[in-house]
Formats: sequence, C-alpha cells, structure tokens
Amino acid sequence: MNTRLLFEGSTASPEDTEDLAGRLYREFLAGRSQVMLLLDGELGAGKTCFVRGLAEPLGINETVNSPTFNLLNEYHGRSGELWHYDLYRLGSERELEELDFPERWSGRLAPSGCAIVHAVEWWQRAGGYLKDMPAFRLELLLPETHSEERRVRFYSNA
Repeated sequence: MNTRLLFEGSTASPEDTEDLAGRLYREFLAGRSQVMLLLDGELGAGKTCFVRGLAEPLGINETVNSPTFNLLNEYHGRSGELWHYDLYRLGSERELEELDFPERWSGRLAPSGCAIVHAVEWWQRAGGYLKDMPAFRLELLLPETHSEERRVRFYSNA
C-alpha cells in the first residue's frame, strides 16, 4: 500500500494538540464509516491528548482518558463512536483474540450505521493484525528540550 504524508507541522501545547486532532478529523476523517488511526510516539508524547481532541467533532461529552489498564475505552457521541485502545500492557497477540479486537477492527462488531474511529496506541504490539490494514497513522515526536512542543506527521495508506 502506498503511504502518503497528509500533514506535517508542530503543536506548542497539549491544548494545541487537541485542537489539531479536531482539525485533522474534520479535514480527513469525517464522513467515513470506519477509521483506523494508528498512533506512534514515546511515552508522554501526547497520543492520548490527540485522541482527546477527537471527542468534540464526534459529539462526545465524556472525558477521554488513557485505557492503559483495561486496553480499551469506548465513547459514544452524537456523530459517532471513539474506540480508544492502548496496547502497551498487552500480554500476547492471543489476548487480542480473547478480547475480540480483530473482530472489532474488521467492523463486524460495529453498531449498524454508526461511524467509528479506532484510535490505537502502541499498535505495533498487535503483530500482524494491523500491519496491512488501510489506516491513518499519526506520529508525535518529542523535542530534545523539555518543551511542550510536539512535531506531528499525519499519514494515510487508506
């Protein structure tokens, strides 16, 4: 699959990162029935902060938090759903199957007529399940200084 760079820039603060998420959603993701969004970045790079910014355009009123200890948080909004995965503590690929994640990612468990964004942190731990799937990918890079600035790249092979 051919990967294209859709956006490259930077954010100056967590709020800026959330705002960028909303803008990128409206420009590239809105109107799709199912979106796979793979998030790359070190611990503390702002992956969950970016996912938090997707809540507003989806009409989600809940606070979006990292699902680190339970692997998945689901949020339901007026315009769609956000399924936020954090695979950092995943024990094995077999655990993915036990939790029906491949079924979710294929769309077979999606509510009928509902737009869903699958935001997956630490997606590389899913092994081959996500490797060749059409997806958008966000890359958040920490600066070498102790700044809140983040370099951001947004790609698609979808």
